[in-house]
Amino acid sequence: MISQPVPIDFYGADLGLVAGASSEQLWREANIWCGPDGVNGFGGVANVGGITASSNATVGASATALQGWSATTNTTNGNICRLDYGANFRYFCFNHNVQFVAQMAISSITSVRVWCGICSADGGTQGASLTPSTSYAAFRFSTGAGGNSNWTCCTDNGSGTPNVIDSGVAATTSDFLFGLRTDAGTGLVRFYINSVQVATTTTKVDTSTTTLFPVLCLTLLAGGSSKTLTWRYVNTRVKAT
Repeated sequence: MISQPVPIDFYGADLGLVAGASSEQLWREANIWCGPDGVNGFGGVANVGGITASSNATVGASATALQGWSATTNTTNGNICRLDYGANFRYFCFNHNVQFVAQMAISSITSVRVWCGICSADGGTQGASLTPSTSYAAFRFSTGAGGNSNWTCCTDNGSGTPNVIDSGVAATTSDFLFGLRTDAGTGLVRFYINSVQVATTTTKVDTSTTTLFPVLCLTLLAGGSSKTLTWRYVNTRVKAT
């Protein structure tokens, strides 16, 4: 269990940044620290809930896993619980250098589809499909999809036929630290799980100015039992080229 949130520079020397250096100040940051006392953010407004706000999901402090905050589906097939950002956060695209980190856990790997990353659509749209026609770089797990029990690293430029890479890391109910880094100069996207790089790709990366924002969402794929998405920390850093 990761007991404390890990700062964005968990990537280490790979970032090429030094704390306090002038280059550090060029990054624009959007941060949500989610603790037992509430959801605290700066730079914009966070949306927590389901497709039609709180009627589709319940939100509250979690007494398990991350000791953070959580959103829970109802028991209806197709229901989605999510954390995503309001319109004020849609300030970056793949022609920026982007760094994203989320500390997250799911209550079950049975009958769920999970997305975690940077997307051009909110969690309601992204979570409604295994292959949404949106632009994104994100981690995905979907029960039984392609016979894969691992987290996959996905990119798409709105085509609806994503580039999918097996991370080699099994999806479990343990908490994970997910990280993404994009390079505007090369179109390269790097994927990290628990501070270890698990994939890189330049395939199906959107090179347009489509705006993106962070999304965490969980979709219930079979009715009868609710599922919970828990998070403690979500951080996005953006640097214009």
